Amino acid sequence: MGAGGDRKVTPGILRAATIKAADIGSCRVSEDLYYLIGASCDAYMGCRRSKGEYVVEFYQKNLSWLCKEVVSRLQRLGFRPRCRVFRGRYYRVVVYSKKLYQLLSQDKLTLLEKGSETEMLWFVRGMVDAEGSVITSLHRITIWQNDVKLLEAVRRVLENHGLKCGKITRSRNVYALPIYGRGRMAQFMKHIGFRHPEKRRMMRRKVVLAQP
Repeated sequence: MGAGGDRKVTPGILRAATIKAADIGSCRVSEDLYYLIGASCDAYMGCRRSKGEYVVEFYQKNLSWLCKEVVSRLQRLGFRPRCRVFRGRYYRVVVYSKKLYQLLSQDKLTLLEKGSETEMLWFVRGMVDAEGSVITSLHRITIWQNDVKLLEAVRRVLENHGLKCGKITRSRNVYALPIYGRGRMAQFMKHIGFRHPEKRRMMRRKVVLAQP
């Protein structure tokens, strides 16, 4: 066990869950990068500049999502992520890299507002996989974020694709952007979709699963 109760995920598990580069074809650098920037809204990034130490960490309960969507994209971008079990309940992907730290530490609001349409969509896809929730009994998707301006920018991206959202509300220090109704959930899946397996499974119960 490592610090904080970590233990290494075995290579066999990683091989089973990770998409091989040969299965992908050409590398879509922009899509991978913007997806990771969106997903990093729920990541830890730290540095000790005096010692030249830079770290990015993604935490998740779902190993499949981490490996297929985070580890594989990091690898295609040339990074060397390590995956460990964290405190018995979560998985943690760790990358020690100044370059990745700088890429993911860029101002997310500026990137979202100035990116191409494709880049903006991949940013939102990464963000909702990391910080979105689904309550099928209420026909509701909620995107959570502590930066209200960033959440407002996400709302504009969604509404530019004809997806009407509810009012942004605040609960303590976190803001919530809701999407209500079966029809809007289906529209969300058409334009954005979930790559997180548990969230996709929940959506499959309520709406026709058709996503990019």
